[in-house]
Amino acid sequence: MISKTIKTAICDIIVVFLFIIILISGINIFGKKEIAAVQEYISIFETKIENQNKNIKIDPIRKTLIDYPTDGTQYGTIQIDSVGIELPLYYGESLTTLKKGVGTSPSAFCPGEGGAVLCMGHNFPTIFRHLGEVNNGDIIKISTSYGDYEYQVYDSKIIEETDFDSIPIIDDHELLYLFTCYPFANIGYADHRFVLYANLVNGGAK
Repeated sequence: MISKTIKTAICDIIVVFLFIIILISGINIFGKKEIAAVQEYISIFETKIENQNKNIKIDPIRKTLIDYPTDGTQYGTIQIDSVGIELPLYYGESLTTLKKGVGTSPSAFCPGEGGAVLCMGHNFPTIFRHLGEVNNGDIIKISTSYGDYEYQVYDSKIIEETDFDSIPIIDDHELLYLFTCYPFANIGYADHRFVLYANLVNGGAK
């Protein structure tokens, strides 16, 4: 069943989408005041979603989020000090989301839920171009509105994009898969992925 929070978010998204369509189709009809009103509404909507994500809590006993982030919105940050990476962490894995930072797959677990966390990012210089420089033993930090988590890298692999057996969605202990397209300097389509494997070593709810 869809929760009231999710229903409300979906309705808001639909309303914003309709406003944008109207804005595009009637750009020559609307005056500056009308356009400003639409922009203000979009700003209010984005602020509302941001505040919702800040209020996300985790059930420490069941290890499940009470409410999940809205798809495509930021709910944390990811940091790898050894290679100077510090990026926004988003919920979702669409192309639009991955242009903004690191995505978290909704088909896996979120940090703190006790299972496999699957995060991905483009091999852009500003995102994961230097992921291959991370060594075993390095720490990956994920900070969210509901908790802070640290994962220690223990392995890395180059896999085919369809090799899902190498990133199984386990639920008996928490680990992090962090991957990007390979080769790192590849431009356009890439059929391989570079994957970091890291175990949860520290963390908990705020």
